[in-house]
Amino acid sequence: MRYANQLLNRVATCAATVLLTGCASTTTMKLSGSSGSAFTGHYVFRGATNNVGGSIPVTIELSGAALQACEFRKAKAEDTLILEIYHDRHQTLRAPASAGTWGVKASGEGRDNWHFELLR
Repeated sequence: MRYANQLLNRVATCAATVLLTGCASTTTMKLSGSSGSAFTGHYVFRGATNNVGGSIPVTIELSGAALQACEFRKAKAEDTLILEIYHDRHQTLRAPASAGTWGVKASGEGRDNWHFELLR
């Protein structure tokens, strides 16, 4: 009986934690490629456009799965830029923009139907 009460308390605690914090998922965008090369871009998350820029490599973590689109441009066409999108631990997209391209544009619906095009 004591074991059953302990188990019931643990289940209740876990359920309360989920109700209070929600189901936490993470969307991660990783930009890699020519180390130190400059980039600019933006992403649309929960309907809001967010501008970003800097140098590769960079990781952008977002709480939830509401990423809708993103676009990243290289400062120099001869550089390489690789966009990877993860939802939790699952890789949803890998988009390499090799030398001769200007970047990559991607869109999808949360965890599904992601596709990309190279910017030339």
